[in-house]
Amino acid sequence: MKAFEWIDRVKTARGLHSDYAAAKALGITQATISLYRKRGSTMDESASIVVAKTLGMAPAGVILDQAAERVKSPEARATLLEEARRLCILCLMPLAPAFATNLIAAPPRKKNIALLTCKRNYAC
Repeated sequence: MKAFEWIDRVKTARGLHSDYAAAKALGITQATISLYRKRGSTMDESASIVVAKTLGMAPAGVILDQAAERVKSPEARATLLEEARRLCILCLMPLAPAFATNLIAAPPRKKNIALLTCKRNYAC
């Protein structure tokens, strides 16, 4: 995911309406966010950590995602993105009892697949 897409997620999660407000909330400059948008550049590790914490997710997922954006090798990119997705699966572990209850209460249907999607963390 591009850095500006992560910024947009922060804006949505926090109800922010401008890049200026997002920059202030994240402790980065508005010029940095403009670079993310114009050049498609990636966030460094410290910005990735701040974004992840703001979204309430594991920082390693955002760091791996941004590293995947930087690498040239398709194989390396796929490996990094797979690890980021694996972290998303792990974030569901604390929710396992509620997840199991939902599956038991409702007969298996295609709609239950949506329960496997981690809405608060990395888009699996």
